[in-house]
Amino acid sequence: MTNKKKPERNITIRSVLRNPPDYSKLGRALVALAMAEAEAEAQAEVAKEATKNPETPPSEEAA
Repeated sequence: MTNKKKPERNITIRSVLRNPPDYSKLGRALVALAMAEAEAEAQAEVAKEATKNPETPPSEEAA
């Protein structure tokens, strides 16, 4: 075996310019996500109550 030296490599790093994030769009998405999560939790609670007391219909306030 021969000892050959590997050629040196030059590594170049280039920055990428990006637009700043749209905070209003992110905020709207976060609010929509929180509302969807709250709605899912409310529906789960209604379903839990319905299985707990199958004779009583769910109240109008929960809908």
